[in-house]
Amino acid sequence: MQTKRLLIMTAYNWRKLKLQYKGFTLIELLVVIGIIGILASLVAAATISARQKAADTRIKNDVRQLRWLAEIVYTNQNSDFIDWSFSPQIANDLAILTADITAAHQTEVTISIGQSDTQSFCVSAPLKTNSNQHYCIDASREISISNSPCRDDITPHVCP
Repeated sequence: MQTKRLLIMTAYNWRKLKLQYKGFTLIELLVVIGIIGILASLVAAATISARQKAADTRIKNDVRQLRWLAEIVYTNQNSDFIDWSFSPQIANDLAILTADITAAHQTEVTISIGQSDTQSFCVSAPLKTNSNQHYCIDASREISISNSPCRDDITPHVCP
């Protein structure tokens, strides 16, 4: 009987103690804060990677549009690619696309244009995820990723 009374008193005291101190313990709060911190770092890492890939896609699309500009000039210059990027007909579009590539990089970049040959051209721009790699397209519509930019001193102009 004594043991039963002791157990009842212990249970009573525990409920009374529990009602008196409502809230979370320090350990519980630290565990929750730690879990939130880990999740936040995972989301931040995924976001950075996604932004860089989006910038690469933007650069690739701009280089493809530069190819279209070259072909427009080729048609209008009677099948000639020489100095196509200096054509006043596409000057505004060319400025917009080069500015967009620079904006995707968030720093000044050099866009390489090979254009000293009548039947070939080459356009390349460095990628955001790896600035040593260049997205390249040429007159044969060959699209590639190379380790060097287009060169104007070698003809025919093709992606390296």
